[in-house]
Amino acid sequence: YTNHLFTPQRDKLGFRVFARFNTDAIRGQIVVSDNSPIQNLRDLQGRKIAFPSLDAFAGYALPMAALGDAKIKIEAVFAGNQESAMTQLISGVVDAAGVNNRVMKAFAERENVHYRVIYTSDAYHSLPVMAHPRVPRSSVEKVRTAMLAMGRDAEGRRLLAAANVMLKSDSQLEFVSASNADYDSY
Repeated sequence: YTNHLFTPQRDKLGFRVFARFNTDAIRGQIVVSDNSPIQNLRDLQGRKIAFPSLDAFAGYALPMAALGDAKIKIEAVFAGNQESAMTQLISGVVDAAGVNNRVMKAFAERENVHYRVIYTSDAYHSLPVMAHPRVPRSSVEKVRTAMLAMGRDAEGRRLLAAANVMLKSDSQLEFVSASNADYDSY
């Protein structure tokens, strides 16, 4: 259950996507405090930007691609995770943060943080469920069938409802069928 495997190097590992949650797509964003003088990507030239980690697709890869396309050089600060990057932003340690839009929104609501978005990427499907090629296809199909049926089963609905609360999802979570082709945009 990750989106960190969609690179040319990691694609060689052969993981196969078979399901994903029915959630809205994710977007990478670069955010600043709502009172920041920074208004656009150009204003980030030479500034400190916090990122979760080198492996964060929405929080690092997408914002860095936008900065690279705009030929903006920044000082990257790696915070270890999304919330640490956001905490560095609100504490004034950095000038901006690269984030996953959904994680940022939930954090801001929970912590009463006011921020402004200065960059938003295209949309990408959220985390897929994948199987390693060593797992027999028949086993993957059994797991996939069970996951897709959870919304029609009392125990499955109970588990999905608990996940919904834990993940603070805006809509009722269910698994839907997916394939590697659904993640070509990555």
